[in-house]
Amino acid sequence: MKPRPSDIDMNAVHLSGSLAEQPLFNTLEKGVPLLRLKLDVQALIPGAYNDRVEILHINVVMYGPGAADVYPFLQKGAQISIFGYIGVRVHYENGSRKQRLEQEVVAIRIMPSVGADFARGLQRMERMKEEAAHQP
Repeated sequence: MKPRPSDIDMNAVHLSGSLAEQPLFNTLEKGVPLLRLKLDVQALIPGAYNDRVEILHINVVMYGPGAADVYPFLQKGAQISIFGYIGVRVHYENGSRKQRLEQEVVAIRIMPSVGADFARGLQRMERMKEEAAHQP
C-alpha cells in the first residue's frame, strides 16, 4: 500500500550511516528495479545512569529507476544518507498474509569521503552495461 502524500510527511526518514553489506539488486516480475540495503547507524540510547551508543542495523528498500541508477556506486562500507519514509509492506508467504515495516527510500546521497569510491562506481556501471549488451 502506497502512503498518501500526508502520510509521507508524517513518516519521513533521514538516516546517515554505512552499508553493512553489499547491496542486493534485482528486478521484480513487472520489471520494477529493486535495491535492498542494510544500513548501520549509531543510536544514542538514554539510560537511567548513563547513555550508551549502539549500532542499529536497518533494512532499507528502494524501488524504481533511481535504484538502478545508484546501485553501481554503492559498496559495503560506503557512507550514505537516505531520505524516504516508513511504510508497511504486505506480502504473502505460504498462503498467509504478512505485514512488514520497512524504510522505503526516495533518494540516496553518497557521502563524498573518498573519490575512489566514485571512480569504482563508474567502472562497475560500465561493466554492467557491457554484460547487459552481451545477454540475449
